[in-house]
Amino acid sequence: MEKTKKLRTICNIVLLVLGLAAAIACITFAMGKQSSQGPLSFSMAIMYVMVGIALALILFFLILQIISDKKKLISVGLLLAVAVVVILLAYLTASSELSEIAIRSEVSEGVFKWSGTLLNMAYIMLGGVIIAFFGTMLYAKFKN
Repeated sequence: MEKTKKLRTICNIVLLVLGLAAAIACITFAMGKQSSQGPLSFSMAIMYVMVGIALALILFFLILQIISDKKKLISVGLLLAVAVVVILLAYLTASSELSEIAIRSEVSEGVFKWSGTLLNMAYIMLGGVIIAFFGTMLYAKFKN
């Protein structure tokens, strides 16, 4: 238990440093001229690193929990299946047609498609949270 607490602290510090670097890059971009893409590219690279580290940490702690409790394997598999379904649904519903603003900003179709996918995933997750919230309220009412 002590080792995982130290690992979590180290991981939180690394993510905090990366987050601060991305924030500084975004502030530099906002304060500079809009044609310079260096700070924006740097902040996007930091974002990719942060997402990669976050996914690696999730998988690492997931494996630690599965090793400690074999019964969690079924629930983890179910959660991963739901995550894959949500990502596929979000990807399939995302538009690949470039808007006028995207064309002027010289955004590629792949970036536009994945941006739409991320937005759709956020909408699906928000809808799931709202349904879960009201479902919990109804469950509590009917349980009493």
